[in-house]
Amino acid sequence: MLGDFKDHLDEMLGDIKDHMDEMLGDIKDHMDEMLGDIKDHMDEMLGDIKDHMDETLEDIKDHLDEMLRNIKDHMDEMLRNIKGHVDERLRDIKGHMDEMLGDIKDHMDEMLGDIKDHMDEMLGDIKDHMDEMLRDIKDHMDEMLGDIKDHMDEMLGDIKDHMDEMLGDIKGHVDERLRDIKGHMDEMLGDIKDHMDEMLGDIKDHMDEML
Repeated sequence: MLGDFKDHLDEMLGDIKDHMDEMLGDIKDHMDEMLGDIKDHMDEMLGDIKDHMDETLEDIKDHLDEMLRNIKDHMDEMLRNIKGHVDERLRDIKGHMDEMLGDIKDHMDEMLGDIKDHMDEMLGDIKDHMDEMLRDIKDHMDEMLGDIKDHMDEMLGDIKDHMDEMLGDIKGHVDERLRDIKGHMDEMLGDIKDHMDEMLGDIKDHMDEML
């Protein structure tokens, strides 16, 4: 009788063990399937985040490239306008100087003709007087040309200083914008990392509770 009871007990224990193995196998398969689904979902989420980040970075790069191209085009146009204005002013000054020199030459020729025709006996005195006048005119012309050159140098210096200041302001603005964008991207990436860490922590806690 004890032998039959022992056999029956062994059979019951064997059935319980087989049932437990089957249940554990089902649980393991279900856990593997859940973990696989979670991994696939995480891979898909990370892929979407990476694609979005790549697209965002590409959009930012394109926008910066367009801004820099617009700034360069604007600077080129400003420089062309300034050069055209300076060239026009120099042409005006040259034309005015040519006209003045032409008038002086015509006037001097007329004076010399009158002097030669009517005052041959006073040619020596007139020659001395004309030499003095020509020296005065030359000195005056040299002074005028020096003043014009100094004024043009001052104008060009002011233009160069203004352009340097504008270029410095633009560079500082671009650097500041780039720093802002970098800080914003770092903050976004930090938020995404914190969110992912929180999600992974929640999943781990959930897995621990299920186990």
